[in-house]
Amino acid sequence: MRGNGLPWYGRPNKPGWLAIDLETRSEIDLTKCGVHRYVEGKKHRILLFCFQFEGDQDVTAIDMACGEMIPKEVMEALDDSEIIKTAWNAQFERTVIGHCLGRTLSPDSWQCTMVWAAGLSLPLSLKGAAQALKVEQQKDRAGEALIKKFSVPQKPTKVNGMKEWIEPKDAPEDWERFKEYCKQDVRTEVSIREKLMNYPLPAHEWDFYRMDQRINDRGVRIDTQLVRQAIACDLMLSE
Repeated sequence: MRGNGLPWYGRPNKPGWLAIDLETRSEIDLTKCGVHRYVEGKKHRILLFCFQFEGDQDVTAIDMACGEMIPKEVMEALDDSEIIKTAWNAQFERTVIGHCLGRTLSPDSWQCTMVWAAGLSLPLSLKGAAQALKVEQQKDRAGEALIKKFSVPQKPTKVNGMKEWIEPKDAPEDWERFKEYCKQDVRTEVSIREKLMNYPLPAHEWDFYRMDQRINDRGVRIDTQLVRQAIACDLMLSE
């Protein structure tokens, strides 16, 4: 029981799922290197953490770029196997959050709405799937420009004050739009998820998904000593 006398952070019951969407930054190009390399960037950080629990009326935005912290209820849910964590391309959210927490989050209580949509031959983009399903909540079109502004390095110029990164205080109105964009992504993903509930994936497909995630988390092991020896021999032969 919590201090307010209710069983789960002011809610009458423990929610069955937690929907998450992140906005992040890194000097590493995500499209070229993938999420595991992306999170290793020295400039990598979570900017916005938006979430909605089952039963909540709307999405909550945590402005981590401005110093806000992930709430205790979310931290508890991340480790609660009874609460499904859901996101569009959930590998990204799970890997990023785990990296920021300094550990690998188990995929066993995660579901990827994109994978679910793919199983029904729906588009693999959030925008495309939302349009195909004609859900009420559609993706905000303003996102691409805002991501380029806040999430990727800038070329320092006199116009932008020789800045490598645009911070929230540099463009407060656009930053508020960015927060709303992130929140809308959660609304859209939840709307898609609710529609897909009528077409559940077989349990064994989720088993395959989680096996795939564990393989990607573990990576490919190599004999580093053998690699070093091979490089040394190659250098000797090239001299």
